[in-house]
Amino acid sequence: MVETRQPGYKYSQIEGEKCYEDYPATFNWRDLFHKLCFEFILQNFDKILDFKLLHEYVNKIGESQQVLRVRPFSKTKLKSNHYWIMMLMTKLMKLRVLKLHGTETCHLGPDFFKFLLKGFNYMAGDGR
Repeated sequence: MVETRQPGYKYSQIEGEKCYEDYPATFNWRDLFHKLCFEFILQNFDKILDFKLLHEYVNKIGESQQVLRVRPFSKTKLKSNHYWIMMLMTKLMKLRVLKLHGTETCHLGPDFFKFLLKGFNYMAGDGR
């Protein structure tokens, strides 16, 4: 069995993962563009700070998003703490997978996971 660069992981554990699972076969170029643009907005939200734009994207493309990649950011510029993650979990009705990608500069605290858990609870309450 081949060792990966990460200690404790075997190749057989990750060989079934496929990148194209992020993009359903029914995606056309417009859906892909909106998905990537939305993920870019989320990735740079601490610099953009435009909640109106975020809500507009969520309302327009929320029904089509099944897999979302999110790179958490520092909450220092946000008055609402990490409420944004709970809002995403509740408004994206087709969301099946949320992939969190960490960075060296952003450390998530218990408050992020509190809002994430609330979002999961709302999803469970909706039967998702």
